[in-house]
Amino acid sequence: MIRYFDPAERIREKQRARDRDDHDLASGRVSAGELQRQNSFAAGLDLVNAEIHVPNPSAW
Repeated sequence: MIRYFDPAERIREKQRARDRDDHDLASGRVSAGELQRQNSFAAGLDLVNAEIHVPNPSAW
């Protein structure tokens, strides 16, 4: 099945996530710091086991 990007649906998804974050913060389910960690760019990355490989350092 091919799915297409729907900008309007993406806006709705982001708003639902913001509403959920607001509710979780207001209810004390998460702290502001925890919410920030969850929503950070690198939240889904396993940085502990990450490696950086440079294929050709002399090209820099």
